[in-house]
Amino acid sequence: MRAFKICLALCVLEILVLLGMYAISAMPLIFGREITIIARPVDPRDLLRGNYVRLGYDNLLSKEQIAAGTKIYAPLVPDNRAGANGYKFESITTQKPGSGLFLSGEMGAFSKPIFGIEAFFVPVKKAKELERELASVGALVTLGVSESGKARIKSVSALDKGVKPALSKAPKE
Repeated sequence: MRAFKICLALCVLEILVLLGMYAISAMPLIFGREITIIARPVDPRDLLRGNYVRLGYDNLLSKEQIAAGTKIYAPLVPDNRAGANGYKFESITTQKPGSGLFLSGEMGAFSKPIFGIEAFFVPVKKAKELERELASVGALVTLGVSESGKARIKSVSALDKGVKPALSKAPKE
């Protein structure tokens, strides 16, 4: 009986830990500020992970060499092309901004910044449809951004045809 109680307690603890992890990752979506950013689709399908829209963003290059695993920040500046709540990345830095809106992340391998907004998973039919739409006009990404700079994607849609994305070439993979 004692072993059963211990096993039950461990199962409940495991479930609570998983629920806590989910709640923490959902915080920017629930309580964060909603903004929009212009992006471009990059390779929308992966045979191992399924259908999703992988996104590339401009101005995510650092002026300095930053080691993989280093905490990074990307200050955001208003961008009217992305709508009323539109923003764009200003740069990447290792110094946390004192004020203003920013994203926090980590420098990944090959000097690729990781902010948790690089991919948006969608159902198979929607992924193929979105791929066709975004290929010609670019993407408008709606994010939830917390005060600490954590961000999550709320939605991805096609840019209006009149908007000029002015995006640079796709990043090297």
